[in-house]
Amino acid sequence: MPTPSPDVLPALRQVVEIWKDVVERFVQADGRTLDPESAMSVAVTLLDQQQQQRSSEYDELVAEIEASPLAARDIRTALARLLQSDSHLQLTCGTTWRMASALEKLRLDSLSRNVTLSTLPNTDDIVTELMARLFETDYRRCAFFHVYNVAMSEKEIVLPMPEAHLLRLTEADAAQLVNEPTQSSRLHRESTGNAFIRIVDSGAGDDWVWLTERWKDAYNVVRILRFLKSGTVDLDWAGLHFFPSWVNEVRKYGISLLGRPRWDVQAQRFDFGVAEHERLIRYLTFYLGHLDEIDDTRSHVRKATMIAGNYFESHHARTSIEDKLIDLVISLEALFSPAREGEFRFRISLRGALLLGNDADSRRRVFQLMKRAYDARSSLVHGDESPFETGRFSEQDLAALASEVRVAILRLLTLHMRGYRNRDDALAWIDDAAFSAERHRQFLDESDFEKYLAEQDGPR
Repeated sequence: MPTPSPDVLPALRQVVEIWKDVVERFVQADGRTLDPESAMSVAVTLLDQQQQQRSSEYDELVAEIEASPLAARDIRTALARLLQSDSHLQLTCGTTWRMASALEKLRLDSLSRNVTLSTLPNTDDIVTELMARLFETDYRRCAFFHVYNVAMSEKEIVLPMPEAHLLRLTEADAAQLVNEPTQSSRLHRESTGNAFIRIVDSGAGDDWVWLTERWKDAYNVVRILRFLKSGTVDLDWAGLHFFPSWVNEVRKYGISLLGRPRWDVQAQRFDFGVAEHERLIRYLTFYLGHLDEIDDTRSHVRKATMIAGNYFESHHARTSIEDKLIDLVISLEALFSPAREGEFRFRISLRGALLLGNDADSRRRVFQLMKRAYDARSSLVHGDESPFETGRFSEQDLAALASEVRVAILRLLTLHMRGYRNRDDALAWIDDAAFSAERHRQFLDESDFEKYLAEQDGPR
């Protein structure tokens, strides 16, 4: 709980006394003067506007405000003094309008309804109530990012990022987050995933600018989830929540979110349980700790995996299965296409099979899958019927292809991290592995991402 500055009490007392003057005049005039409900926040808005910018329909209201104690006793200066008296109030409210609105919503508006002079509390009692609410807990600003299609079993996971967690929320939680008036959300559906990334700070500044900046941090987590195991994962929308809870009433207006919720439901959920928990932390820790090396585009191998990774990641955001297929085949081409024109389909499929297959059967399966994917993509881009409609390629094939592309990117990224920076040399090693079981075993060993991570972790 924050400790108020000594300057808060006299400043708050002055504001309350001005407000009580308005109430007493309203009661004594039997409702024929300015109504005190929301009067302070309205006064701040209208008195701050230039006359030429103000609609004429407010002229009568402005006249009532100017004839009231709000103008005579300069409520704007009193509110500004209160706001500047304490850093907690500056963080939670930030403007005189929000300061006025907070006081009204916390207690003053409820007091002004059906009030009489005999029922109006004394100034000290009102100030005591307001102080308890204003300083009930420390200020925090929370950004929540929905991770599409991820179903969490655990309630909360601490992430290796400053003040960041992965947690499970319900539709009721989401409704509160985006400021919906209903108990259960009409914008977010749990069938599209219950996982959210929460990032917290206690800073000032524009809330929506801050939320947009934190989107990049949340995307790093989503990026790792996409490479953690097979399954569609996306970042579709985000919202803000504040503490103390009353701050939400003065900082959020109407439906309040960034992005757009996805409503398409995947046939296969990305189940995230205890088994994936440790791997997520290891992958994310590694990624954040090696960003400079991972982003070193002087490496031809890294350039190839970056292009492939971009198309692999973009396929997660697609809703059309045809678009997903095109993205994944482009990803394969970025990884395995030969430097010179030739039999792309055969070379890409063979290199993919050698990189991803541990034995003859798995190599044959990958080889056939990639050939069929290439043919399916070709029929699409040449205006033929969709291979998904003709049955030449299925959604199950698409999921299997995405899984192989994911592993292929990780394997070549591992080679980059081990110092193999020339793409042609890496592809030549793959080609050579077709003629030597020992070279093939060595290649698979060197490109094993899990083994590389274990080496980085050291003995446990």
